Amino acid sequence: MAIVLTASVITTFFVGREVLEARDRVQASDNAQANLRDTFSAIQDAESGQRGYLLTGDDAYLDPFRNAVGEIRNGMVELQDLTSSGYLTSQGEMNELVARRLAELQKAIDLTQTGRKENALAMVKQNLGQEMMDEIRHSFLQIQLQLDQKRKKADTEADHATAFRTGMFLVTILINLSFLFWAFKRIQREMSLQYVAALESDRQREILAVTLSSIGDGVIITNTTGRITFINQVAEDLTGWRADQAQGEPCAKVFRIINEDSRKPVESPVDKVLASGTIVGLANHTLLIRKDGSELPIDDSGAPIREQDGTMRGVVLVFRDFSVHKEAERNLLQSKKEVEEASKAKDKFLAMLSHELRTPLTPVLATLSAWEAKRQLPAELEPDLKLIRRNVELESKLIDDLLDITRIEHGKLVLKMETVDVHTMIHAVVSLFKSECDLNGVELSFSNPSVHPFVSADPARLQQILWNIIGNAVKFSSRGDRIFIGTSTPSSGEAQIIVSDTGAGMSQATLDGLFERFHQGSDALDTKTGGLGLGLYIARALAEVHRGSLQAASGGPGKGSTFTLTLPTVAASGHTAPSIAPETAPVLSKHILLLEDHADTAQVLSQVMRGMGHSVETCDTVAGALKMIERQKFDLILSDLGLPDASGIDFIRKVRETLQIPAVALTGYGMSEDIKKCLAAGFDDHLTKPIDFQRLKKTLQAVTRRQV
Repeated sequence: MAIVLTASVITTFFVGREVLEARDRVQASDNAQANLRDTFSAIQDAESGQRGYLLTGDDAYLDPFRNAVGEIRNGMVELQDLTSSGYLTSQGEMNELVARRLAELQKAIDLTQTGRKENALAMVKQNLGQEMMDEIRHSFLQIQLQLDQKRKKADTEADHATAFRTGMFLVTILINLSFLFWAFKRIQREMSLQYVAALESDRQREILAVTLSSIGDGVIITNTTGRITFINQVAEDLTGWRADQAQGEPCAKVFRIINEDSRKPVESPVDKVLASGTIVGLANHTLLIRKDGSELPIDDSGAPIREQDGTMRGVVLVFRDFSVHKEAERNLLQSKKEVEEASKAKDKFLAMLSHELRTPLTPVLATLSAWEAKRQLPAELEPDLKLIRRNVELESKLIDDLLDITRIEHGKLVLKMETVDVHTMIHAVVSLFKSECDLNGVELSFSNPSVHPFVSADPARLQQILWNIIGNAVKFSSRGDRIFIGTSTPSSGEAQIIVSDTGAGMSQATLDGLFERFHQGSDALDTKTGGLGLGLYIARALAEVHRGSLQAASGGPGKGSTFTLTLPTVAASGHTAPSIAPETAPVLSKHILLLEDHADTAQVLSQVMRGMGHSVETCDTVAGALKMIERQKFDLILSDLGLPDASGIDFIRKVRETLQIPAVALTGYGMSEDIKKCLAAGFDDHLTKPIDFQRLKKTLQAVTRRQV
């Protein structure tokens, strides 16, 4: 509208100027015509004055003549100016005629004044003046026609300019009226919308106030100076301040908070929001000091209140009673502590159970080994010896299974990875079950393919997996059943070991819980399906630790079972075939100190080592062993850990203060932490009960080699 108004004003200005110029041209034309008439009339007046003077000789007639001559000259100058400006065409002929006529009149006067009146009258009678006046009159008429045309043109231009100006005025008025009408409607609509918006805003404020008053959290709203403008009922109950009391008060006065541990004041979240302009939250362990001085654990957050343009208008603080949560957190921590303590107690119990169960097995196995070595027992007793050894070793394995559960659950299972020939490992495990299968009438076969796959595995743990799944097949097979073991390579990066049997089979319910801890596979705990139910659980866990898998399938009860062990393969280049180094090194007699409080174990171990050619001194207390070391020189120390007056750890630490005698720990504690603790204390090796006598023998040989 400003552009339209500006354009209309400028246009009106120029059009108005054009109207004025057109009117000026009309006026100039009128003035020129009047001047032309006056000039022609003055010429006639000059003639009349000259004739009067000639007829009367009275000089009084010369004044009108002279005045007329002045007017004629002025008029001719004005006509000449119009000609010079281009308003009129050239008027040279008329100027010449007028000049000649005036000269003729003046000549007659001059003749009369010089006494030649007859000559002057003779000039008049010649009628030359009348002819010149006709010519002058004709010239004046021509000029009159030009001036009439100029006036008509000026009138037309003035009329057009006036009409255009009038039209511009009318258009401008219409535009202004249209704009005013539009503006009126727009303002009317905006006022209506603002009225509706105001009503809606009031309604929204009412809804917001009701909502904030109804929610379960405390809400405090402040302005940009941190003074409270709103507080809901929950906030009143939590702070102890009524809304009318809190209104206009600094938030830090109503919302007083301290740290639960240090008891120091905590910066108000409202101040933090005003300073940072961002959402903030309270740290843990914050207490609200209520108006009556009581304390309440709370959790809160503060956020800026902003307009659509981003301008901050205040802060909203939302907080809640944290008492129930804190109590639940304390209960959870207490429960966690109790669970951890229970877990530690369980681990300790398993370790103690392992120690107490392993210790009696050592003398039994030692006695069996001694009898087998002497070969002095009757041949009919050999099956009984094998039966006893088999069950003692089974008892030892059950103990190992209990400890493996703890290792697996705590992620402390340590693997000694090597490149292993799967087929060689299967042959070794199958040989362990061959006699049992033959005895029970179960056919056990292994198909050996032409290509041997190799895997990266801990040989002992891989043997444990195979022992469990093949042993499971043997356990649930009866006379006439068959067990087939095969291998395959379904992909270039995998090897599968498949153990299938035609034995008891499994229901779907049994399959669903097969790999769970303590799962028996049957509700009837008879001698055939007995055991702890840990073997398959441990086997699958070990397979997964090796980045493989163990799956089971069955067609149903009485339809046999199939176990599939899948492991990633490796190149055969890293494989070294197992070999047994010949025992060519001489076994020199050593003076050995055996520190063992279990009398049977001490007696049997002494006999075994003496049978190897060593001299053995025994002792059942740490104090006694330390005195013996002071009095005698020993080549090797074998020490139990659980002793009456102190632990074997204390004993070896005391020994290492002065001596570097080779020492081996003998203990029923077989956890990895126990082994690390023994080695860190100063023992050179660790043997877990029941003692593996082949390993004991190798340990003595190693000591012998170091001291040769």
